[in-house]
Amino acid sequence: MPVAKVHAGQKHDLDQIWDDLNEGIEQVFQRLSMSKMRYMELYTHVYNYCTSVHQTGKARALTAKTKKGAEPGGAQFVGLELYERLKELLKYYQVGLLDNGVKLMDEAVLKFYTQQWEEYQFSSKVLNGVCAYLNRHWVRRECEEGRKGIYEIYQLALVTWRDNLFRHLNKQVTNAVLKFIERERCGETINKRLVSSVKDCYVELGLNEDDPTARGQNLSVYKESFENQFLEDTERFYIRESVEFLRQNPVTEYMKKAEGRLKEEEKRVLEYLHETTLQRLLVTCDKV
Repeated sequence: MPVAKVHAGQKHDLDQIWDDLNEGIEQVFQRLSMSKMRYMELYTHVYNYCTSVHQTGKARALTAKTKKGAEPGGAQFVGLELYERLKELLKYYQVGLLDNGVKLMDEAVLKFYTQQWEEYQFSSKVLNGVCAYLNRHWVRRECEEGRKGIYEIYQLALVTWRDNLFRHLNKQVTNAVLKFIERERCGETINKRLVSSVKDCYVELGLNEDDPTARGQNLSVYKESFENQFLEDTERFYIRESVEFLRQNPVTEYMKKAEGRLKEEEKRVLEYLHETTLQRLLVTCDKV
């Protein structure tokens, strides 16, 4: 069985490997089957480039900026040009997706957004594996040096999605989710998996810009782009319902209905919203 050739320490211009690497990345994002051998070929392209003795002018400039005590010069700084090309490639992919989804509304935009997100997230994790050596060395070193706007490749893919697709579609997507939830409150059956997938995406997009390597969830995107509006809609819905219900029913019946509604909302959080929403949701319901 043939193996991919590793040529550490030799000169490897990015142009020498880019066409084949680009072709392989397109294969990943088109969700085409890929053999382990082909995957290793792509990984080896990245490895050979990152360990090349060749450095561009930008890389040499970065070498000169090493902090006191750091080892100057060397293969660990080769990566900037590859990183920038990957960044542009991901952005180009997003522009194409946006053209297909920008005019969609309601359930159609939910189906489009969730399918594209799930496929993109999977492909981005594969690309992150292909670029593991770049992450471990060049990206890590840049982050240690305090350079802003540099992320591991999976995080870079998330930032690209957020900046080029999410920001253009999130209002349509959030509104579609809120309509779904109102329909369920009115007794209709909805596709909960679509709502859950949107929630997962919004949670995943919460990145710590000041420390890209920080672990743990950052719920800023979820709260700002969904939860706040969800709670406002919830308050309006139950104010309207309570007024109408009390016109025709005694307070004792209203209390029973309110108790049932609280249980429904608790179940809703468990099924397809983030667990941290529950406390604010219950407070909102209690105010009505």
